Amino acid sequence: MKRMKMGIAVLITAALLLVCMTPLAVFADNTRYPTPGGYNDNDYQKLVTFLELEDESGVRNGEKISENYDPQDPTTWEGTTWENGNIFQIDFYDRNLIGKLDVSNCTELVELDCSYNQLTELDISNNTAMWYLDCGYNQLTELDVSNNTALVHLYCGDNQLTELDISNNTAMWYLYCGNNQLTELDVSNNTALMELGCSDNQLTELDVSNNTALVYLNCGYNQLTELDISNNTALEHLVCDNNQLTELDISNNTAMWELSCRNNQLTSLNLESSYSLSFLADRVEAEGNGFIAVNLYSEVEDYTYFGYVYAEPKSGSTFIGWYDENGVLLSSEAEFDISDANSTVFIAKFEGGSPELTEYTVTINHNENGATDPTAGSYTVADGEEIAITITPDEKYMVQSVLVNGVETVTEIVENVLTLTITGDTTVEVVFTKIPKTGAIALTSMAIMSMISGAAIIIYKKK
Repeated sequence: MKRMKMGIAVLITAALLLVCMTPLAVFADNTRYPTPGGYNDNDYQKLVTFLELEDESGVRNGEKISENYDPQDPTTWEGTTWENGNIFQIDFYDRNLIGKLDVSNCTELVELDCSYNQLTELDISNNTAMWYLDCGYNQLTELDVSNNTALVHLYCGDNQLTELDISNNTAMWYLYCGNNQLTELDVSNNTALMELGCSDNQLTELDVSNNTALVYLNCGYNQLTELDISNNTALEHLVCDNNQLTELDISNNTAMWELSCRNNQLTSLNLESSYSLSFLADRVEAEGNGFIAVNLYSEVEDYTYFGYVYAEPKSGSTFIGWYDENGVLLSSEAEFDISDANSTVFIAKFEGGSPELTEYTVTINHNENGATDPTAGSYTVADGEEIAITITPDEKYMVQSVLVNGVETVTEIVENVLTLTITGDTTVEVVFTKIPKTGAIALTSMAIMSMISGAAIIIYKKK
């Protein structure tokens, strides 16, 4: 019993010591480098925590920014500027820094360049004075700039961002977010935006109608099918290469003097409205089954200009040559330097092949107790093609309804077959129901049931 009491006493003593020592240990760890006199405690502690991070080789971030790095002496931290003890500017460009950089609540920080590093996280919350941020070429998967309402310049390209909300950054005039994984980008609130680079993402649409101050736009290497720049009358530079554009209207963009729209699906470009570009080309067109593109730069005041036109035949087609409006052959090369050409009209002629047909999806659905031919599923059908769908209820069942794009359809059913001409994506819904043993049957149901008895499919090609 005595030994048991002694054991309990030892355990209690140890527990008390542990409780007492724990806060001391935490305190000692947090104050391993006490904040030097005259320095903001938040700013110093945030930065020293980051600078003390070690990479796999045991090299601290602080050692990468300065050979004489001293964690207790901020004057040795190259790339940092302090004013009145507050961090004011940070330039950590290309230092091979790692980990998370947390500068939250550094309220006097106005400029931060941490580009070309290996940062995985960046916390700039409550940096309300920050107007310049360059965090490009890192490994960031998230970036929250919602509280950085003073932000004017943002470069966050070459990261791994899937989202970017800049709706609160209404003062921003420069944004580059290229080479990320963005599927959406809303710039409707950024009416002060003058330069926008969002290339090499996964954008399917881009609305710049509110960005009337826009001077430079690079939206190349996305998945855009249309681009409306009619409101962007101040636009001087447009790069929209490698998208899926079928039209490009620059008739309102009279100030434009640089245009690159390679690798799209364009068949004509009218450049007459642009004072500078028209020195190189008024019109570029495709005649036959092929696409055209241009890469034009014409700064008239400096007498600096160059221009290329490109021809790309469709499958099965062959490029013949570039001709002027009088049918004179200018070049047989698909890539043609027009800088010194004696024409401003360039027509790419193609022979062979056939125009690509527009295709739509036809989806057929039905419940149990019946069948369709074709069977339930989705099918690709060319524009204008007629399809015939046979509808066959099981024994003792009938057709209750047939809906085409949600609309009841009866008149199109003739002798078991529903015939449709496809002009867009179409959904056919068939509902089978059991034939009642007694009672009246609705006339519509009887009419449909009388039409449905066999199985056949007929597909008529548009002539």
